[in-house]
Amino acid sequence: MDNKNGFYDRINPRWKGYDYTKFGAYFITFCTHGRKKILSEVEFSEKDGVDFDAVLTLTDLGRILEERLKRLETSFPGLKLGEYAIMPNHVHFILFRFDGDQKVNISRIVGSVKSYVSKRYGLQPGEKLFQRSFFDRVIRSEQELAEITRYIIDNPKQWALDKYNN
Repeated sequence: MDNKNGFYDRINPRWKGYDYTKFGAYFITFCTHGRKKILSEVEFSEKDGVDFDAVLTLTDLGRILEERLKRLETSFPGLKLGEYAIMPNHVHFILFRFDGDQKVNISRIVGSVKSYVSKRYGLQPGEKLFQRSFFDRVIRSEQELAEITRYIIDNPKQWALDKYNN
């Protein structure tokens, strides 16, 4: 307990001093509340006797989330959705920002996704679908973009090793 109220101080995960209204590429991840596996299911199948493949099957909630991600470009002109993966208890996606309203930052965009999905899902008062915050990474090079894209594509295969998949 780090403060006088008996609660842990919340660490702000944003890059201190960075202007999140700037043009660029962003890698974003957010999780379901309590890491509940409610967005998709991962099914593994043998591919060639040595390797295996992983297929994501979205739940109804996962389909609502995917619909919202795909509509970000029309809701926020100047954005382009890159690679994404909707895992059972988290989502990864890349956003490219080319131009647009400089008052709209990444936090507002992610908040709009969470809010839309929560409303469409029909949450009851006090019920939460998503964790409060999200992880972001400002992508700084073409090589980093390629690495993050590969990470997102391969993420379903990694699900069997995920410590939150129990």
